[in-house]
Amino acid sequence: PFWACIKDQKFYVYQEEPEVENEQAAPLHIVDPKESTLRLYEDVQPSDLLKCSPTDLPFVLHLQVTRKCWPDNNVFLLLPSVQAKREWVRLLNDMINTVAELSAEKNTTLGERDADMVHNFNGYDTIGVNSIVPVSLTQYLVGADKGLYLATSVNGRRVMEHLGLKVTEVNHLTVVPQLNLIVFIAGKDREIHSISSVELQQVMRSNQACKLQYNVVESSSQCNMLAVGTVDGTDFLCAAHTGGVALYVYDRVTALFKLMKTGTSELFTDPCACLVFSPQLKRFLWGSSRFYAMNPIGLEVSALLDRSDERLTMFTAQLLRPNLFPMEIFQVSDSELLLCYSDVGLFVGLDGRKSSRDVIQWTRQPNAFTFSSGKLMVMSYGHVEIRDINAADASQPAQALALPNVNHIGTNGSDVYFMSTKRDSACASILRLSFGDKNANAARMRAQSVSGSLAPPKQPAALAVAASDSDGVQLPRTPLRNSAGVVHVSTPQPLRMLNLTPSQQQQQQ
Repeated sequence: PFWACIKDQKFYVYQEEPEVENEQAAPLHIVDPKESTLRLYEDVQPSDLLKCSPTDLPFVLHLQVTRKCWPDNNVFLLLPSVQAKREWVRLLNDMINTVAELSAEKNTTLGERDADMVHNFNGYDTIGVNSIVPVSLTQYLVGADKGLYLATSVNGRRVMEHLGLKVTEVNHLTVVPQLNLIVFIAGKDREIHSISSVELQQVMRSNQACKLQYNVVESSSQCNMLAVGTVDGTDFLCAAHTGGVALYVYDRVTALFKLMKTGTSELFTDPCACLVFSPQLKRFLWGSSRFYAMNPIGLEVSALLDRSDERLTMFTAQLLRPNLFPMEIFQVSDSELLLCYSDVGLFVGLDGRKSSRDVIQWTRQPNAFTFSSGKLMVMSYGHVEIRDINAADASQPAQALALPNVNHIGTNGSDVYFMSTKRDSACASILRLSFGDKNANAARMRAQSVSGSLAPPKQPAALAVAASDSDGVQLPRTPLRNSAGVVHVSTPQPLRMLNLTPSQQQQQQ
């Protein structure tokens, strides 16, 4: 028989029952979350554990242990019931999260005192903020479920005014400075809209919101995300729709975006997790089942990664691991991209070949990312880690964001905007964190005004994972690489000590 327990935030496996008081028995395995990256996978597939009976798989829990410069170690626990499995999911997640929080506390922690208040909602006057862009030093355009708003913050006085446009569910606000336009997605049909930034400035000066007009881009319904870029003097808008990727070109005669091409192949129709424009590559980049690049002039689409680079085999293989999928992409320098996958962050050059930087391992399952001034923010449920990509070990969080119920709603240069909601009340706040020189940011905003180059927030990618109904934890699948065998576990006891007994099938093996 085997025994296991969780104590002192470590996971122990014993070949014989240890005495609780003096613990004379030597442990067979010790898993320390402070020295390893732990991933807990609840949905185990037959290919993960070839010699396990299919009837036992629903009761198996997979703990993957990753240490730098060492192969992965996999521990499989066979529990006697679904209830016992749920209990172990909770106990192991508590251990992993507690160690992560203690580690974050040792580093610099950012909170409300480090953030500038943009607007505060008291009581139940929240409008469901989805996106925000600054349009002057003291004013912000806010996209919300209830419409398009202008927020003003001067000398501690904060006002939020509806602009009078008959649009709802506004998100993905994007400023296009070269066209004096602001484009966004709005309405129940999620169509692409545009307004003139010149007219917006007039409204800001005269307070005559009724004069502001908007246009709807043709054939743009069911849009999830968009990006705008200029190639050889021509302005393009690329949009990811429910049915695929579409390309629009700006007609300077009508001052409208016109549909140019709708992709119909599998390269276009896979659901997109992210979409950006790279000025250096002069291409639109997006992530679906893989990362792709499209030249809007010739409409050529190609894989972003170079398949001849043997260091990228796990990312370019015909069949990717089920839990490895694209989530976000950032251009971190003029010559380097950061590709964020569900499991890791990968640095590549503009030629699609791996750069000299190490792969970044996430400590938690991420659901969104943003990048600003060399800082990568990794957002998971109820937690935000801030990593310095130029640090010696970018896999270790440099800072943590201690804000309640935080959601990313926009990034502008070195400023990152969050919506923070307090759980014990209906109060919510729009906060701005600056990772650069605030004086330099102010000077830039004076020069740019509403024509600043602004990056809209990305909608959190839909995670292709098997969801657990235990404490709302979402756990992905992964194929087996280095099996440590199946450990059979009895129901957890209050002291977190349990008896691990081999099943009849394991005895036969």
